[in-house]
Amino acid sequence: MLMKLKMVVGSEGEVSEKYGGYEIIVHNPDFFPWKDVFNLLADASYEVWIKRRSGRLIILSKPSVD
Repeated sequence: MLMKLKMVVGSEGEVSEKYGGYEIIVHNPDFFPWKDVFNLLADASYEVWIKRRSGRLIILSKPSVD
């Protein structure tokens, strides 16, 4: 999953493992592959949160427990 996310995100963000899931730092929101990333995470039954840190959008995800 990590490699697949990195491939989809490409140079538009940074993907790392965090809290048993993934943290994705969005570099350029205008060109970020939002639909592809959210579909990949949803298809894998991941829960998703979005927050802002130091002016950047951050996508946090973890596997759903239900």
